[in-house]
Amino acid sequence: MLNLKKIEWLGTEWSPIPKDKKPKGQNENIASLRFIKEEVERLKTLSKTLSINDLYEATKIMNRTIRRAQELGKKIQGTQYIENFAENKKRTNEHVIPQNLLTDAYKENHISFEQMVSMPLVDLSEASDVLLLEAGLQNINSDWLYPFKRYKQAGIEENITLPSGKIIKFNKWSLKDHFRVYPIIKLWKIINNK
Repeated sequence: MLNLKKIEWLGTEWSPIPKDKKPKGQNENIASLRFIKEEVERLKTLSKTLSINDLYEATKIMNRTIRRAQELGKKIQGTQYIENFAENKKRTNEHVIPQNLLTDAYKENHISFEQMVSMPLVDLSEASDVLLLEAGLQNINSDWLYPFKRYKQAGIEENITLPSGKIIKFNKWSLKDHFRVYPIIKLWKIINNK
């Protein structure tokens, strides 16, 4: 039964407790990633024992949490790749290796959490994102060693650069090149600073 007096009180007299603001900085972002990793690992372990319905929901929660981890990864590493496409101001963060594949590879223990959140991310125009969709490549990447080849297959022009302005050659820029420029995020770093 709904307590109408309580509802009225909530609207007229109650004030929520002020929320603590998250401190800003590299160490705080790394600490947040460590916390998220523990939660994702917990869900990953738990998912082995769940019913189909519960597994579906756990996977949804895990995917949202992994996306949050990748947002923090972007704050730590900065914008990795930028598509220079002036005619289209609408942008999207696009995983060069699609998120669904990264999550599945992580869940099957083929890549670590740290590798997953450190994978290439492009500030891509919506027009190019549509090209990926129309080519049927939005959730597919068959070449993880040279993951940018997928963009060439979709008809995206080679106008993606590093923040320094260096143009990425789709057929030549490898995952090894990516990790040379953007090393895998180390979550142990915060422990050493305590």
